[in-house]
Amino acid sequence: ASEDIRNRVIIQLVFNSGCHVSEISKIQIIHIDFANAHIHIPAQNARNNTARTIHISEAVASDICAYLKNEHRDGNDNYTDNIGSNNVNDEYLFRTRQSASITVRRIQQIIHCCAEKAGIQETYATGKDGRNLYRVTPHTLRQSHMVHALLNGVPVEAICKQAGHKHIAHINILKDNIDSTMDIEKVKKAYNKSGFK
Repeated sequence: ASEDIRNRVIIQLVFNSGCHVSEISKIQIIHIDFANAHIHIPAQNARNNTARTIHISEAVASDICAYLKNEHRDGNDNYTDNIGSNNVNDEYLFRTRQSASITVRRIQQIIHCCAEKAGIQETYATGKDGRNLYRVTPHTLRQSHMVHALLNGVPVEAICKQAGHKHIAHINILKDNIDSTMDIEKVKKAYNKSGFK
């Protein structure tokens, strides 16, 4: 739904990486390894205060390059040549006219607006403070990353490392919910196939 290249890359990266939105807002260009499609999250930027390196798809790495070129921040036209050198730009990946780095609140607004434009945003409840609670948020994309990874057979330990979870139990709860849902679907198909009334 977004026609803005920066906003599209933000949404892709939140889903593709499974990172917390606060980690996405602090990514610096110097921490991106375009050649290997990796992003280093330093301890001071990590939600759990533990440094890690995350994997992104080659397509998303390519889209980040395109975004940087569009912003005229491509240095020597090829970031992969600059990995490990002192010429790598240490600017934040996502910035605004007002600040050197985008805020968490702005990323939340971007995702909310795009979800509304796509016709998939809805209010599911009202918070204690009276504000609406919405279905599509950065956390929704993070959870969706983990669910898709589980459905595609990615080991729980790898998902924990990628998403920055210290406790495997969190991912196992997701896995149990997926397994129980899949069991229900199998039962439903079996009953429908048998013609049981």
